[in-house]
Amino acid sequence: MEIRYRIITLLFLFVSVCALGQNSYMDLEETSRKLYINQDWEKLASYGEEKINQGLGYYDLALRTGIAYYNLKQYEKAIPFFEKALENNPNDEIINEYLFWSNVYLKDYSKTDVYFKHLNDTVRNKIAYRPSKLFDFVYVETGAKLSNNPQKVGNVYYGNIGLNHRFSQKFGFYHSYNYFSINREATKSNTFNLKENIHQQNYYIAPILSLKEGFVLKPSLNYAGYSNEYTSSSVTKELYNVNENSLFLTNSTHLYTTNNQTSGQEKINLYMLQLGVEKWLNKLYLMPYFNYSLENYSLITEETNKTDLHSEYFNNSTLVSTYDSTYTWNSPINYSKKSTQLRAGIDLKYLLLKNRLRLGIDASFISNEGNNYINAIPSVEYFLNSKLSIMACYVRQNNYVISLFNNSQLFNTKDKTNKVISLISWKIDKNNSFYFSYQYEKDIQFETNIPYNYNSFIFGLKHLL
Repeated sequence: MEIRYRIITLLFLFVSVCALGQNSYMDLEETSRKLYINQDWEKLASYGEEKINQGLGYYDLALRTGIAYYNLKQYEKAIPFFEKALENNPNDEIINEYLFWSNVYLKDYSKTDVYFKHLNDTVRNKIAYRPSKLFDFVYVETGAKLSNNPQKVGNVYYGNIGLNHRFSQKFGFYHSYNYFSINREATKSNTFNLKENIHQQNYYIAPILSLKEGFVLKPSLNYAGYSNEYTSSSVTKELYNVNENSLFLTNSTHLYTTNNQTSGQEKINLYMLQLGVEKWLNKLYLMPYFNYSLENYSLITEETNKTDLHSEYFNNSTLVSTYDSTYTWNSPINYSKKSTQLRAGIDLKYLLLKNRLRLGIDASFISNEGNNYINAIPSVEYFLNSKLSIMACYVRQNNYVISLFNNSQLFNTKDKTNKVISLISWKIDKNNSFYFSYQYEKDIQFETNIPYNYNSFIFGLKHLL
């Protein structure tokens, strides 16, 4: 009997404890849920942390406590509660996204990549986050500059390849290399002929460093190596009539025929260093920048002149005598020059029409060997949808442009021409983007004063690795 009484007593106590525990859980759940619905983050954070420290933590309470600290922007305190909730389900996308953003705001990018991997493609695309990668994306570009007078000014075919490295969310850099060669010939009135064999290579590197408050530091270095091996020939004829007024001669004629042969090599090494800081202020983008360029120019040439003289002497209309002679001389030239250019400017862009239209202007002051002038590059871009945009801009003559479109080849040639540029960008899918650009250039060839223009067609593909 006594044993039965003790058993009943123990069962009663057990049931009482369970009921008390159930009531405590229900009270805890009701209180925390009410604070969460009312968005009373301070009380919820304090209440949840207190109960979890008492050993009453469970998934919902840990998650709500973490969300409370998250909304209070106390991300360091939020992370342990998210991690505790994650113990029950390591692949929970809600918690992984909260942990992702918490580490983003704390700028702990070593952990953001870990949580980013657990998110589905839809969430990833909305976030538009790029994990750190040694090889982030590759850009391949090819195209042609088609001359309206290819016999005089030849077509240009080229290729360009670029690679982006993203070491963290704060630091990365893009660099590219391109090369082209062209053979062209110019003639004028059958008295002048010029043949050129032109080569150009170009290397461009642009690091990106994210700073506080949304500022981004953007230095860049551009090297262009240009060489031109050329030969030219010209023929000139000059005729002189002389009154002799002597006893045996009345007049004479002298014909000078000069053949000029020139061969040489022209080289230009151009170094450009630019430093800019960019910032978005709501719908306004601005990037003040400073640019310094150094140009090393050298010319080595050998000029050979051969002059044939044919003279005829007359007594009235009777030919009395003739005289022929030849004069030849060589003239070697070795010339070099260094020149610098300073450029300070600001690149501005403003979004209109619900961010579908972007108007821009790149305005700068340029000082080049004592010559000062103001330059402006206007641009307009319209976003048809989230994947397709159309852009157009105009580049004045006498500009080396290195800060547009990550070093597109045709903006860095030695030719300084007027350019009208249009660009179509199409995001094919999440990993691939296609670019098409048309350019119109107009100029006059210096040696022969022959006007020409180029119609350029450029195709580019960007692939995320």
